[in-house]
Amino acid sequence: MQSKRVREKFRLLSAGEWSGKRFYGGYALSLLHFAKTSDPAPGEGVVDYLLINPYGGLRFSALFDFDIRLGYVQSFQRDRIAENGWKAPKGGMLDVRIGYKGLSLGNTLYAGECQMPFFDRYGTALYAGSVFFATRNRIYNRTDISYGRRFFGDTVGVRAGFLFHCAGKGLGTQQRIEVDVRLQKIFDRRHRKAENR
Repeated sequence: MQSKRVREKFRLLSAGEWSGKRFYGGYALSLLHFAKTSDPAPGEGVVDYLLINPYGGLRFSALFDFDIRLGYVQSFQRDRIAENGWKAPKGGMLDVRIGYKGLSLGNTLYAGECQMPFFDRYGTALYAGSVFFATRNRIYNRTDISYGRRFFGDTVGVRAGFLFHCAGKGLGTQQRIEVDVRLQKIFDRRHRKAENR
């Protein structure tokens, strides 16, 4: 909601995936309109932002579980205050993941143009996702190692890991812990208990 302090934003998202026995393909699409506050400050612009990410991949199991995905990233962005027209940065992404009994090792490599050309002006208020995609060095690499387990009849999952980021210069590290709860399992269980009474 637009206010004197909060900019008006809305985002439309669409995603789909087809899976075969080993091969899969899909897309992700995001359309964002980033407007002004109700009492705009000087230099406050309006940004239109479209992001398209088609991809294809291969999943298989040998001794380990493998997932290899190749994708294309294309965005169209316009900051109306600058009146420089549309920017259309593009690039490719290769994601490789190996897993074994809850342990996962993954690497994501992005090669291409800066996907966040207005980051210096709007930062995370405009852009979602990893800020490393704002690199102007045309390459970003992320390596992560994590371990996860599920508990309580597969209802609760916990995953902890380390991430290593490199965006052309230097190396950054990050620690992450994720907890997810599958609410459908909780409600289905309650529903089944009620039916059995």
